[in-house]
Amino acid sequence: MVHFGKDVSFVDKMVQGFIVGLAGGIMRNVFDVLFFHGLQVTKMRYLDHMAMLLYQQHPENLPEILFALGIDLWNTAFLGIVFFYLLEFLKVKNYLFAGFIYGSLLWIIFHFSGSVLHIPTFTSMKLETLFIHLILDSFYGVVLGYMYLRIFKATDKQSNQ
Repeated sequence: MVHFGKDVSFVDKMVQGFIVGLAGGIMRNVFDVLFFHGLQVTKMRYLDHMAMLLYQQHPENLPEILFALGIDLWNTAFLGIVFFYLLEFLKVKNYLFAGFIYGSLLWIIFHFSGSVLHIPTFTSMKLETLFIHLILDSFYGVVLGYMYLRIFKATDKQSNQ
């Protein structure tokens, strides 16, 4: 069983970050699909961006959609690991704010990189999609911070008993 918190091994911290990043990525993609299909506010999904990076085109069938979604979720899981180690390294105490900044910074890096690399979906994106994705990436970061806070508090309670 993986124990969360400050007195855990390197591998356990990596597993924690992976699981939390994956959970945050799933939540982000659920809301992304809601804004795309349900509310029809956005014109692009995260998996569309990933497909453009992978195939240089929008996904055309279910296997391409699922593969792009899987790679996006793998990416969010990896970024969860990075977040967990950054918090430990920087000795951050305001986890929610740190998560918000982290998620917003990921959005900036992701979209800036897409523009610099001249990937069409990034250079012609509508304001509504940009704004919703900024909110969703910030939300992803807050979820990471919240889960880290919950894990940290649970470990403190266990160690005090």
